[in-house]
Amino acid sequence: MVDLGLILVLCTVGLGLIASEVLLPGGILGALGLTSLAAGVFISFSSNGFWPGLITLVTVLLLGLAVVIYLFKKLPEMKLSKGLCLDKTLADKDELKSTHTVKVGDFGVTLHLLRPSGTADFSGTRLDVVTSGEPVEAGVKVKILSIEGSRVVVEVV
Repeated sequence: MVDLGLILVLCTVGLGLIASEVLLPGGILGALGLTSLAAGVFISFSSNGFWPGLITLVTVLLLGLAVVIYLFKKLPEMKLSKGLCLDKTLADKDELKSTHTVKVGDFGVTLHLLRPSGTADFSGTRLDVVTSGEPVEAGVKVKILSIEGSRVVVEVV
């Protein structure tokens, strides 16, 4: 019989390496952790028999599941994960403000051929604009129909 301490050390180190893979992603720590866990379970099966090996396997699986659940719940609160987790949310799509200085109904002139996108000038402000689908020649007067985020839709006047 192999010492129970070796099996416990292998399984504990394996779970620790897998847990640290969450904070230091890359695959190496996770692979080493899985290898350590597999070695612990294999040694338990080979040296102690079927039932102790099965008990070790089930224990490792349950502890692994518990560690994963714990990390998913506690990770956003940990100081180490501040760069990994987004802590701000957008309550509503209307909070997305347009950065344009123009508004719906403003007039401008196309600087390039719009097929259906291109550039237009609105009182000194150059914007990327799109049409409803039809091409528009350069130098044609256009009107802003809608502004949806960074998408400015125009039509020929």
